[in-house]
Amino acid sequence: MPGLRPMDTKRLQLAVKLSFLVIQTMKYCLTLFTLLILFGLNSCSKGEGNLLDKYRYEVTGTVTAPVHIQYTPDITKAIPDDDDLDDYEVTTTLPWSKAVELHPNVSGAGCSAGTSDAVPGQTINIKIFRDNNLVAEHETVVDADGYAQLLLNYYKDGTVNKY
Repeated sequence: MPGLRPMDTKRLQLAVKLSFLVIQTMKYCLTLFTLLILFGLNSCSKGEGNLLDKYRYEVTGTVTAPVHIQYTPDITKAIPDDDDLDDYEVTTTLPWSKAVELHPNVSGAGCSAGTSDAVPGQTINIKIFRDNNLVAEHETVVDADGYAQLLLNYYKDGTVNKY
């Protein structure tokens, strides 16, 4: 190279080699990082059923009118898609039961039930089971106007909210 001293040429060649090594190392690190991310995402897939928390809701009582029920649905991914949350309410007669699986990141489960055309004095009862153990229960009585509404939330830390 014209105008460069022999020492400058050696430094330039060394700098080029060093740059090449840095780029190669970055490529290997990026490949390793990508593989780790893919492995991590795969470990959170729906196929890991043994890691999911299993819950069951039971709604019973003496109400003979249709009851509208909403509940925490299956959530098997750390970040659910909108499609995963479609089926979480039903209008039916009692008794009703539903088993769901929840990702470990989900803090608990909840269920509500209500009716507006029942006989005063009739009852609605909600039970939440976790791994077949009763963890929360709530009951209400239909008022004089035929209305009843109740909500039961259970959290993994043992907290229970009843409304």
